[in-house]
Amino acid sequence: TAADIETPLATAAPAAWCGTATQADRAPNGIAGNPIHWVYAIPSDGADNLAGLASVMQADAEQIDAWWRGQDPARTPRNDVATFACGTQLDITTVRVPRTSAQLSPLQGRFSAIVDALDAAGLGSPLTKYVVYFDGPTADANVCGQGGSEPSGFGAAVVYYRSCTGVSTAAVAVHEVLHTLGAVSRSAPHDCDGESSGHTCDSESDLMFPSIG
Repeated sequence: TAADIETPLATAAPAAWCGTATQADRAPNGIAGNPIHWVYAIPSDGADNLAGLASVMQADAEQIDAWWRGQDPARTPRNDVATFACGTQLDITTVRVPRTSAQLSPLQGRFSAIVDALDAAGLGSPLTKYVVYFDGPTADANVCGQGGSEPSGFGAAVVYYRSCTGVSTAAVAVHEVLHTLGAVSRSAPHDCDGESSGHTCDSESDLMFPSIG
């Protein structure tokens, strides 16, 4: 997803996240049903910045929830949450991808390496979609994220946190989540052609337009 147009979700001020770091999905989930589990991913040699980035993820989750309820008051994604000292917040799992920053910087192979790392960490449930904030260098600064799902139901929505400076990470996250849910069908009336297929090309204000800015 390239960044060059106006986004429907503005950047929100970070909400304080008071959870504790973990390398596993806390169980049981705080909300019943098929959840969206949030993951903080870093290269094998990357610095762990969860203490700062978790609050961005929490704020994005709250912003997406508010936006979604504005579109459909009866429904919103079920974020996997846990109870901490300050209240109920995202259950965030830290995953180290077993490749270096240099190996993960090129776009080619990065998404599949992150998905493989999720599976190795036990985060491969066919009943769960995973929102991943990848905190590592990226060679292509105009690719904000990638997302997709498998026939089993497993899906990963990856936000390349260090890419697309000035673009709302909440907008990137929800765009990629919708990819994990099957958007956009190749049979949709406004499906894009060529490499942008799987997006809508009728309006730049559509959340599923190929580029977000």
